[in-house]
Amino acid sequence: MAKVTDHLVGLRADQRGTVAVLMALLLPVLIGVLGIGFEISNWYLQTRSMQNAADLAAIAAAYWFGLQTDADNRIGSTGGG
Repeated sequence: MAKVTDHLVGLRADQRGTVAVLMALLLPVLIGVLGIGFEISNWYLQTRSMQNAADLAAIAAAYWFGLQTDADNRIGSTGGG
């Protein structure tokens, strides 16, 4: 029994391979965090792109409505309608 306990004490004092164990435990966590980061950045870019499209559509509609209103005003002011 003393031989087993001496062996276990020796294993605990031996630090070889500690980095490999730590990497095996932390690498999946690191990959998961990177994956979540990529997903969040993709979500943000997609949301920004959709907002830009909505803004451009609003500007185009305002411009088109402004042209229509100007044309209506010109027709109404010349009495041609």
